[in-house]
Amino acid sequence: MLNPHAPCGRSIFDILPVELLALIKEHIPVSDLRTHICFYKASSRFAALYGDEDQEEAFWESSCILSGLGYIEDEDLNATPWKEVAFDCIEKDGFCAHPQCGGARLEWNARQIAATMDLPGKPSSPDVQKRILGLEPNHRPNLTSNPVIKGLTFTHKPRGDLDDDDAFKNEAYLDHSQEEGVDSKVHHPPELEWHRHPIARRSFAVFPLVTRLCITNYPDFESTTCSIVSHCGLTMDDIVRDMHNSMDRLMSLTEIQSLLGTVSDLNEVFPDAVRFLSVLDRLNTMRGILYFFIPKCLRFGGWHGWIEGPEFEFEYQPARTYDRDVGAYGPW
Repeated sequence: MLNPHAPCGRSIFDILPVELLALIKEHIPVSDLRTHICFYKASSRFAALYGDEDQEEAFWESSCILSGLGYIEDEDLNATPWKEVAFDCIEKDGFCAHPQCGGARLEWNARQIAATMDLPGKPSSPDVQKRILGLEPNHRPNLTSNPVIKGLTFTHKPRGDLDDDDAFKNEAYLDHSQEEGVDSKVHHPPELEWHRHPIARRSFAVFPLVTRLCITNYPDFESTTCSIVSHCGLTMDDIVRDMHNSMDRLMSLTEIQSLLGTVSDLNEVFPDAVRFLSVLDRLNTMRGILYFFIPKCLRFGGWHGWIEGPEFEFEYQPARTYDRDVGAYGPW
């Protein structure tokens, strides 16, 4: 694989005829964003193969969307070029070893986008959800959520020294302590902070793409389309940002009971009533809940809530279990 960090310079490609270079480029799928970035940077001659400024921008838009990547909330559609999005993702994150990021995520995203190509409208159409809702109920597709949500977690205490935006970026992070066969270097917490993983952040949350959705078992959770993401659908960054917004709101006992009722492995974490009561004061916020449980997936619930968007529900799995031998909870 060519190195995306290498500056454009002289290489073996400088002696090949331009017709052969164009042929090589055309054999790289548009959805293979990582290879296109590496190819583009391998030689100063390659930029011209992507056309003029407008043609280049159209290409990088298509490549990003076909790779399952979109804009995030703090970006201006008219001010942030797709080329910038593409290069930022690959140069910073294209070879990330985390199982929910890097090349593995790009390939999974691309397969999901390819599977939706026969639906009404283009994958990037701003009214793709409206088109789906225009179909007969029994013809509407089931939606697939992005597995980036698996292992997503937050710091156990709020970062009071940061403003809301910085707290969101530094309190959320990816974790793969339950994954096997992964390079151990990605366990280092600073490397797992959410803002360090643009591919995970920009990945579309749901396939086919939707512009709004609701999650039925997360307090105060209502993810609606922001103007800056309506062009190509909700991203994982939208989901994580909205989760963080409700992270420290105090929940009622009814809300706690309803949420814990969706956890199938509750007895592994709370083996008896005494153990549950001893930590009840930690379970009155979502931050406390996520100390003991982490999201496993977002499960599609149907289109019956179409006014607010399709409905989803979090499935949770234990993040730690109670060790009876030592009388304490095991490490994460």
